[in-house]
Amino acid sequence: MFLSSTALCCLALAPEVVELTDGSRLAGELRTTKTGVVLTSPLGRLEIAHAQIARIERRNELLARHTAGRAAAGEKPHAWLALAGLALDHGLYAEAFDAFDQAAAYGATAASLRELRQRLQGEALLDGVAPALPPADDAARRKLLARVAGDSASRAEFATALLRAGEPQAVESFLLARLASGAVGERRAAARLLAESPSFRSLGKLIRASLIDADDEVRRMTRTAALASGHPDLAVPYLTALATDDARLRDRAYPALEAIRDPRVVDGLIAMFEPRAAAGGTGGAAPARAHVFFGEQQAFVRDFDVEVAQGAVIAKPVIGVLQSGVLLDAAVAGVHVVRMAERQVALGALRRLTGADFGVDAAAWRAWWARQGGTLPPIAGRAN
Repeated sequence: MFLSSTALCCLALAPEVVELTDGSRLAGELRTTKTGVVLTSPLGRLEIAHAQIARIERRNELLARHTAGRAAAGEKPHAWLALAGLALDHGLYAEAFDAFDQAAAYGATAASLRELRQRLQGEALLDGVAPALPPADDAARRKLLARVAGDSASRAEFATALLRAGEPQAVESFLLARLASGAVGERRAAARLLAESPSFRSLGKLIRASLIDADDEVRRMTRTAALASGHPDLAVPYLTALATDDARLRDRAYPALEAIRDPRVVDGLIAMFEPRAAAGGTGGAAPARAHVFFGEQQAFVRDFDVEVAQGAVIAKPVIGVLQSGVLLDAAVAGVHVVRMAERQVALGALRRLTGADFGVDAAAWRAWWARQGGTLPPIAGRAN
């Protein structure tokens, strides 16, 4: 019993084509036997007798023709489109993706690219996976995720569609796991896909990544995804980050706080203009007997735990402290130092958020905020 030629062409693992005596053409991996050939595809193995075979086109034959076509295509988009179609007809899937990218680079029309894209999505195979056979395990998904992060736009689009075709919760769990990968490309690709459809389940890890990931692009995409959730308590973890002694974490919280437009953000930003006790400081009246520490103390956030409940977002930074110096008997309160450059960042966010400007005068800001009754004024061109 024969499998349909269309299905086999769509799911073939390698570009070798068998032309049968009935006129049909089948693509796949071929192994010669005493009685004929065995054609292997993701749909299974098909044994074909010699008597049923009219002709076999091997990969080297197909590639020779394709290479000649590439040499003649030059910078003509229509030639690359035709070459991509020819590659698909003969099971040359990698070459079909390459030709699509070249056609796009040389200015092929949107309509022609759309038509070819539909053919790719219906007839191509990428890393052993096809639209009719979504990736079954994380190993296959990781190959596709690498394609999403790669330079080929057509492969990235194809891989994205294949990843989305899986069971949603399984795909989301996989992407969240890869968000903690040591490979920047994987994290970027996972962040991009999660940002396209953020869920309540993924919100905590998105917030965490937007604050502690080492890569700017990952932080930007996960922040965008977190903001798109519209959770009413989204300001809480970013305000918690702002209250830490880690300057890097504070810098990463400002863009989110400005975008959230939550009245609670105003108090947090004004506080950046006010002195406060540092980590380890008393923050109050000097005790009867204490000590003064001359040296350096640096607090940093080792991790950032975010828990998302139906009605609230809870954030807990995990703090580490490094210190060195000399300790003397004295009575002194700690002081939290905010760089002038950071104050300007906080001031800019506060100006854009409120439409007011009192410089870094915390008292003036507090008085104005009290007159506002804790309500953000409408800003021209922005929704509240």
